[in-house]
This record gives sequence, structure tokens and C-alpha cells, in this order.
Amino acid sequence: MDETFLQIGNNEYMDSNIVRKLGKNDSFIYSNEIRFIQNNESIVKKKQITAREYIELLEQKDTSKKQVRKIR
Repeated sequence: MDETFLQIGNNEYMDSNIVRKLGKNDSFIYSNEIRFIQNNESIVKKKQITAREYIELLEQKDTSKKQVRKIR
């Protein structure tokens, strides 16, 4: 599994924005996870995305953070 942190811009309520690539060989599932704070509560929104959306979101990669690769 590869996790890439994206830039969150000037949004003071957004905590993190992450895209994930999970799978092996040539079969992958892509997802986007956004964490933010609303009314003093931590909220996590996850959704499955297409490969094209994944590639487009990778262009917003946060260069100050490294990509995480988890091996199971």
C-alpha cells in the first residue's frame, strides 16, 4: 500500500488529505481520505477514486512529506 500526503492549502480546518494505492501486480484500488475538524469534532471522509483521479491528485503531492509504503 502506498500513501501519499497532499497539500492542504490555506484551509485551517483541514487536518490532512491522503491518497492511497492498494493492490499488487496490475490490480489496484485507489482511495482518498480527508480529515478535518468541524464543531470541535475530528471527521474522516473516505471515498474510492479512479486511477485517473489518483494520478491527478498526485500532482498536489506535499513535497515536505515522504510517501509511505506499507508492506503486509
